[in-house]
Amino acid sequence: MYRKGIFFDSMIISYRAILTYIKRLYDASCAYEMKDYTQCLQRLLVDAPRTLYEVMELCVIFLNMEEIGALRARSLGRIDQIYYPYYENDLKNGTYSLEEIKEMLRYHDYAENKYTGIGKTQEKIRVPEKKEIDEAKLVLNKKGIKVLE
Repeated sequence: MYRKGIFFDSMIISYRAILTYIKRLYDASCAYEMKDYTQCLQRLLVDAPRTLYEVMELCVIFLNMEEIGALRARSLGRIDQIYYPYYENDLKNGTYSLEEIKEMLRYHDYAENKYTGIGKTQEKIRVPEKKEIDEAKLVLNKKGIKVLE
């Protein structure tokens, strides 16, 4: 039981440190005309991300925080599956246009590569059309691979 207490205490300390870091970013962003970024940080201080922009900014914050020296401590996981519901929802609700999302993905690719040192930022990132995604899902389903929605 003692070890579990230490683990949970360390989680609380880590969570507070993350919130402190986001608060510092928020305070610094208020000095500049960065309305979207400032609102994003304000939201992340109190709730989970709702948009693709917010989830990508949270990822960049994670990359900043998880660096240990020159080594990566974690992978970003299956960002295609993590980001897709936000991407689809933002397009459906008109939160962002396809062009705006492409620009966010370019920035995100740059930010991730800056921290990982893997590859070079692509000049153009092609975002697949819904039809292509649906066709890919059909192929995967036929092969018995379950696709997360």
